[in-house]
Amino acid sequence: MVKFSREYDASIIPEWKPAFVDYKGLKKLIKKIKVARRDADDSSAGDSSPETAAGVESVGYGGGFSMLDPVRALAARFAPRVQATSEDEESGDSGEFVRSTDKHEREFLEKADEELEKVNTFYAAQEAELLGR
Repeated sequence: MVKFSREYDASIIPEWKPAFVDYKGLKKLIKKIKVARRDADDSSAGDSSPETAAGVESVGYGGGFSMLDPVRALAARFAPRVQATSEDEESGDSGEFVRSTDKHEREFLEKADEELEKVNTFYAAQEAELLGR
């Protein structure tokens, strides 16, 4: 991850910097989720592993806690929860989304949405400018 962060920072075009994703900010929010989950695991008595406590089944990447566990847990939480019926298959809707109840997860999702919107707005502006030429 450290290598990606350095390469990402080096690839930023200075005049386009405001349109780039705030990687460090998102990474800090993921660390908050990780710490909150670890604290919750420490305070809760039980024999569940960090992967299953975070809502993530073990996928064979070794033991312990991974930086990606909060992201995997969010993805699992937003995965379709209902079996598709024939009506759903026709409409393209295969399930429903479940809203996050954790404040750190909500904060991360809001920030990720903001960053995505920022990138999309910049891309649309650049595309419009190029089409205008």
